Amino acid sequence: NVVITGVTTECCVLSTTRDANERGFEGLTLRDCVGSTIPAAHEAALNNISQHGGLFGCVGDMEFFCSLF
Repeated sequence: NVVITGVTTECCVLSTTRDANERGFEGLTLRDCVGSTIPAAHEAALNNISQHGGLFGCVGDMEFFCSLF
C-alpha cells in the first residue's frame, strides 16, 4: 500500500499513482494533500485515479486516512 501526496495533481501525482499501480501497489491519494494551480485539471486527475471502481487507486482525505488507524 502507498499513500500519495504532492503537487501538480494532473502530472506528478497522477503519474506516480499510475506507476505505483502498475508495480502492484494499492494507492490512496489524499485529496486535501495534493494540489494544482488549475482547479479543473486537479478534479479531472482525481476522477481519473478513482474511475471504474478505483482502477488506479482510491481518493480520500486526511480525515478518512486517520480513521483507518
